[in-house]
Amino acid sequence: MKSKLLYGVVGVGHLGNFHVQQIQKNSRIELGGVFDTNTKQSKTIAKKYNTHSFKTNVELYKACDAVSIVTPAPFHYQEAMLGLSHGCHLFIEKPFTTLLEDAEEIIALANKKDLLIQIGHIERFNPVFKKFEGRQNNPLFIESQRLSPFNVRGSDIDVILDLMIHDIDLVLHLVQHNVSDVRAAGVSVLSSSYDLVNARLGFDNGSVANLTASRLSTSPLRKMRIFEKNQYYSLNFQKLKIKHYVTQNKKTSEKTVFNHNSKYVIYKELLAEPINALYEELDSFILSIYENIPIKVSKEVGRDVLKIALQIKNKIDEQKKQN
Repeated sequence: MKSKLLYGVVGVGHLGNFHVQQIQKNSRIELGGVFDTNTKQSKTIAKKYNTHSFKTNVELYKACDAVSIVTPAPFHYQEAMLGLSHGCHLFIEKPFTTLLEDAEEIIALANKKDLLIQIGHIERFNPVFKKFEGRQNNPLFIESQRLSPFNVRGSDIDVILDLMIHDIDLVLHLVQHNVSDVRAAGVSVLSSSYDLVNARLGFDNGSVANLTASRLSTSPLRKMRIFEKNQYYSLNFQKLKIKHYVTQNKKTSEKTVFNHNSKYVIYKELLAEPINALYEELDSFILSIYENIPIKVSKEVGRDVLKIALQIKNKIDEQKKQN
């Protein structure tokens, strides 16, 4: 392997710009260049980061060893297949694809060519989640809220693939059991797809997750509550804060918020150190290439998350037809 991988970015709009920025900070690799169908934008980003603007995506794939695909989601499939056909390891922003069969084709080609793919579920690298997942967890009930003001930039896909997919990934990662039941409701308000969705996931071990995603909020909110036996955690992904409530049979010097029948609910607050989650996930991907270590958010995980997201959408579609 080369001493330094040549890394490219396909799609350098709002998010792609940040990919280029963080890749340039990584000393393990060399920024090989960028491509965007908007030639003016591609040249602007290339000039900003002192790199090359490729005339075609094919030229970039031929030149680079690894590539971030940061195009709109409907183009992930064609870009991934092209990148793999030219021997590139791929970081594909979420959602993996918009169709399950496309994800399966990408996985098959990557396996055939022995190339790595990481899916950009960035909340896995949120310092709050990283701090929480290091504990012994056995979730019985999970409740998530992911609310955002409307932005035209993400309206090419529904709110399930745009926002809720983050929490589907986290829930599947925490519960580690098969989803046995999916219930959902959703509405379209400003776009032609669902802008507000609530979903209930039942697992074969009895765990339940209730997820709400909206892009119709006046202010952003990214929270998750995880209930276990005798304790629960409240994770605030924006404020990097974990609130921990635990039931004990005796009073201690710690802060007590409730007590009844000789039981005490103790409150603790944990803070996570700020990190750049995008840098961390890209660095994780690059380390996997160099050191042959497992991908943190694999293509198979991305496919499984997509499968549940599409099941949620299908449930809502079925209800619309019945009504």
